Amino acid sequence: MKDNKDNIQNNNNIPNKGNKDRQENIEIVVTAKSISTFLSDRIDVYLARSLPKLSRKKVKQAIDQGNVYLNQKRVLLAKTIVKPTDKVNIITSTKSPEVWRISHQDILFNDAYLFIVNKPPKIAVIGRYKKESKKSVEPIDSRVKTKVKRDTDFLSLLKRYCKSEGMLNSDGYLELLHRLDKDTSGVLVLVKDKSIMGNLQQQLKKQLIKKTYIAVVKGDLSRDSFQLETNIRKIKGSSPSKYECSQSGGQKSCTVFKVIKRRKGGIICLQVKPVTGRTHQIRVHLSSLNCPIIGDKLYGENKLNNINQQTDRHLLHAYSVQFKHPISGKTIEIIAPIPQDIQKYRPFDKK
Repeated sequence: MKDNKDNIQNNNNIPNKGNKDRQENIEIVVTAKSISTFLSDRIDVYLARSLPKLSRKKVKQAIDQGNVYLNQKRVLLAKTIVKPTDKVNIITSTKSPEVWRISHQDILFNDAYLFIVNKPPKIAVIGRYKKESKKSVEPIDSRVKTKVKRDTDFLSLLKRYCKSEGMLNSDGYLELLHRLDKDTSGVLVLVKDKSIMGNLQQQLKKQLIKKTYIAVVKGDLSRDSFQLETNIRKIKGSSPSKYECSQSGGQKSCTVFKVIKRRKGGIICLQVKPVTGRTHQIRVHLSSLNCPIIGDKLYGENKLNNINQQTDRHLLHAYSVQFKHPISGKTIEIIAPIPQDIQKYRPFDKK
């Protein structure tokens, strides 16, 4: 029998069935007969064949999200082996999709050329292979116009909102200048006039667009301010896609960090300024420093088990962006208010 010691981790806090998020804890006792019937003792295959409503891909996602347990220990890898009498728990969500409302307060800047919005967490900027529901948007009142489901991509929702409010130009053009990760909140810049996109992309390429993030991490940083330069490359075969620092290969990356506030228990509030814009750059750099962002299950799950259970997303916020307006030439700075889940750590409190 193969050894599972590297594939699971100790964790006795399996979520209870029927909590406020309406999660269901399904428990299965493994039998020799079922292993023989399913022709596999891998935990992902075993669960997928035991639970017809769950595909193997869904089981893998549950494992990546930390929602599968073997004998009350969290499973880290899909190839983990099960044996007779083992108890397997999988946590499945039965909650209805949350609703997010676009209000005028979320619009940080709007003119004939730019549309800058405060993106909420837990919504993907661009959807993947999903047809949008025609019922995703419906009028609410004169102040709050759009009601949307969080599982619909943000760009499509913004296009509908701007169109319904008459905020677009005659050609209806609205495209992203940059992206934010699904769980990252804050400033998101969109372009309404195609003729200025090239100017802004050149500003990005020349590192003239200055972005500032706020991150809440856990770890030990001896320096109050420093710059980290590494190469970042994608980990082959990773699912979901994951990146790592590398001495060779990948793309050059640079991030500037400054400690804003140190809290008890090794919790640190950071000001983060990415010089380059690689995928997951801030998250990868902080993980490489052994100071992962709180709530980051992809890059910090093994280090932050207990804290991660207190938040449903990684605590990273795109706080501000500064650049020259392509038409007026004036420098503009846009700031997105800090959300409550980060504000509770009082990053700018003087005490």
